[in-house]
Amino acid sequence: MFITPNYGVICDDIRREDTQKLILIGVYGRDIRASAMPATLVLACYANVSADDTFSGEIEFRCLIGGKLGAEAKGNLVIGAPGNSAIAFPGLPIVVPEPAELEFQFRVKGQDWLMITKISVIDGSSA
Repeated sequence: MFITPNYGVICDDIRREDTQKLILIGVYGRDIRASAMPATLVLACYANVSADDTFSGEIEFRCLIGGKLGAEAKGNLVIGAPGNSAIAFPGLPIVVPEPAELEFQFRVKGQDWLMITKISVIDGSSA
């Protein structure tokens, strides 16, 4: 069973409509401009993935801040058919002490970590 990330989007929140469509709120582009450092953020991650088979089981999600663990979470994932699927990872509370690169990763329990996406946090207090 392989689940491969295609791309990811970092945002403030992800909500699901009654029709099961996802709503991404506060989508970030190239970087996150923090109004002050340290920056206290809650960041969610949308991941488009490719799966070679169906899957039902535990996954783990984490955010690295400058290469060091910032936050992590666990959950359950169900992929009903091979092909592309969407995963909505809930918001993780993180504290970024200084400008840094954030790397969002996930893994199926017991497998290697896979990078979803990266984004930089910059000090926007002087902008």
